[in-house]
Amino acid sequence: MQDSGLLNDAQRRNLTVTLRVLEQSLDEIAVLLAREADDGTLYHLRNNLPPGRLEQVRAKTQAIREQIALLATQFGLAADERTTCSLAAAKLNYCWEVLQQTDSRGLRAYGQVAAGLEQALDPSVQRLATLVMGLLQLFERYAKEQ
Repeated sequence: MQDSGLLNDAQRRNLTVTLRVLEQSLDEIAVLLAREADDGTLYHLRNNLPPGRLEQVRAKTQAIREQIALLATQFGLAADERTTCSLAAAKLNYCWEVLQQTDSRGLRAYGQVAAGLEQALDPSVQRLATLVMGLLQLFERYAKEQ
């Protein structure tokens, strides 16, 4: 039975977005749990899920996914098609924006900036922002080719 007439457009969008964020979070959690460890330069990820608990997590995750599917069917919620290129571009765009606030001018919001910080930090932050922008543009170009 479909109860799609019970929601107005704004309510339908809100419910859809909320459930979509929840579903995407479950996907991200599944990727995390599939890793034993992951090391970056500035982070170390260690899977500390106790042995034998993965099946419990999977069962609860499946129950959540089933409830999302029921709600989507009940209220006629439409899926949003996204591509890896557009998602990667969105993440990189956010990172580029954050980098713009990480140079010596942006760090003034956190206190007085030491003499010499501009010369020591800003060229590297700018280089990093340029590299991120280059990768962002690649993904945007790949997305348009499809």
